[in-house]
Amino acid sequence: MKPSLNVFFAIGKYFIKYFTVSLTSLLETNKHIDLHIYLIYDFEDITLLKEVLEFANWKYGISINLIFQDSSIFNNYRVGEHVSINTYLRLLLTDIIPVSVDTGLFLDSDTVVTGKLDELANLRFAEIDDSSRNECEKYIYAVSEIPEQRKANSERLSKLGFKTDTYFNAGVMMINLKNWRITNTSAELMKLSDQYMEQLVFWDQDILNMFFLNRWGELNATYNALHLIWKRRQIPLIIHYAGASKPWNYLDRHPYKSFYFKYQKAGPYLGEKYVDFSVKNIPYKYYRDIRHFLNFFRQRMLGNI
Repeated sequence: MKPSLNVFFAIGKYFIKYFTVSLTSLLETNKHIDLHIYLIYDFEDITLLKEVLEFANWKYGISINLIFQDSSIFNNYRVGEHVSINTYLRLLLTDIIPVSVDTGLFLDSDTVVTGKLDELANLRFAEIDDSSRNECEKYIYAVSEIPEQRKANSERLSKLGFKTDTYFNAGVMMINLKNWRITNTSAELMKLSDQYMEQLVFWDQDILNMFFLNRWGELNATYNALHLIWKRRQIPLIIHYAGASKPWNYLDRHPYKSFYFKYQKAGPYLGEKYVDFSVKNIPYKYYRDIRHFLNFFRQRMLGNI
């Protein structure tokens, strides 16, 4: 029997093409899994999704479940330069995803999947009892941030009254929606957002870390490879292009940038490349590439990598 996995994405119209690359990578590398894709979007012109819907159905036989959600309720919420209000859509997952869906994998759209996700498809959550609401049960599984980020963010949340030495990245999460519904999690997340909005640095990710304090389990880092400078001995199963610089930026130096274009070429937008290319950036990029190579060589000589 084929393993089965529900996968959730949440996007605005700006991210359609980038989401398509992430989706293509997932479908290319996990044809052996019975995938059920749920796409949450917040724009009214559904024709913008026509190309990706037809592509997924034609090439993979996948029908994407579309769910419209008005994001205007987040208009007064804080966002960053490379983050839009769409990021808060994941706070409402239990209100958005059909009640028949108990668990699933949430993926940010700036990710690529490079291998099989059988372990995630076979992951089982313990159910909680509505009367006892055991705090030891896990509501999500996620990957810890890299040490320096984890330390800084856990100290910041501790000062807000959420005493912790942990902090996870919310770009890849295995979610127990059944447990979320039992404890009315979406409403509680929104309350926290309203209460702490002015103190947030990493937006909904901060809120999720506050609420799921001591109630999340840790995934292996290969499922959400973050802030990479050098290539690893083994290619991560999920590469996350976190941060402001993305592979579709000409000057981006991500060591696995080529994977983004590999799956872009396999999708419907194969003609797209950089959104910011200019002739004046060419010498600057070569200068940065040379510096990066020399630094890599130095670190190898020192035995650091």
